[in-house]
Amino acid sequence: MSNRVLISKKLFCDVLRLLLHLEHDPDLIDFDEVRSICASIDAGISEKLDKMIRHDAFTAYKTANPGAERELLRKEYIELAQIRGSFTSGYEIPYSELS
Repeated sequence: MSNRVLISKKLFCDVLRLLLHLEHDPDLIDFDEVRSICASIDAGISEKLDKMIRHDAFTAYKTANPGAERELLRKEYIELAQIRGSFTSGYEIPYSELS
C-alpha cells in the first residue's frame, strides 16, 4: 500500500493561499478570507478522508476470503458507499456463476 495521498488541485491551492495569508503582517490579514479558505480546506479534507475510508473498505471486502467475513465486509462497503438497495443483490454472486 502506498503511503502517498493525492489531493485535488483546488485543495492544494487553498492550503497555499492560507499559508500565504498567514505569512503577512497580522494587521494586514483579512480574517474573513482566512475563514473562507479554512472552510474550503475543511470540506476538501473531509471529502478526501471519506473517499479513503470507502477505498479501504472496498479493498478489505475484495481481498477477504469467501464466506461470512467477506459478506459482512461487502455489506459494510455498500453502507459506507451509500449504494442503494436497488443496485445490489442480497448476496455476492461468485464470478464462476456468471457464465
